Amino acid sequence: MPRPTGADVPLAQAGAGREHLFSRPLCRVLQVSAAASALRLGKPVGRWLSGVMLRSKRPQILVGMALGALWGVVVTGLPQWLGLPYIPAPIALPGAFLAPGLVLALIIGRLAQRRFFDDAIIDGEPFAPGTAAEIDQRVLANTVEQLVLALAIWPFAAVTLGGAVAIALGLSFALMRVLFWAGYHLSPPLRGLGFAGTFYPTVIAGIWAAAVWV
Repeated sequence: MPRPTGADVPLAQAGAGREHLFSRPLCRVLQVSAAASALRLGKPVGRWLSGVMLRSKRPQILVGMALGALWGVVVTGLPQWLGLPYIPAPIALPGAFLAPGLVLALIIGRLAQRRFFDDAIIDGEPFAPGTAAEIDQRVLANTVEQLVLALAIWPFAAVTLGGAVAIALGLSFALMRVLFWAGYHLSPPLRGLGFAGTFYPTVIAGIWAAAVWV
């Protein structure tokens, strides 16, 4: 095979340079295309994974809510099934709301403590989403909502079903709020049980009292 002469060497180098000049943009195009394909593939995969996670949580939360509804029937019915003496509503209601009020004070105190020891929120700044303080704020808001509902229903239930039912509702409220608070930080099923165990006893007591009243 004949060796290239001196005149052929620059031509060969020029040809290699042209090949390199055209190959670099082509590589970039291929890289961008591959990245775009991965991104397009990643979105459906991400949505699929999110859907799987949500589906796995929902049955657990539903179980917790079903147990909370059952708990509501027990809390409302047990004082009546045991034949406890009738306690007048004016005597029972202050005691019924004592335990829920103490839990509410505990949540407020915990939020105040978080603000005091965190320079980022000590002056009343909004809590960052997803932080422990923001979760406690959600628990506080939901607890206030549940207490408003209790204020609307428990007095009627105490008059109709007896003060013992109202006291049982108050103790149950405090217990389930603590479970709801812990569940918000630790476990969705526990949160579902805590929510349902607070909400359903109040609603069931209202329906039960209305049925007895009629």
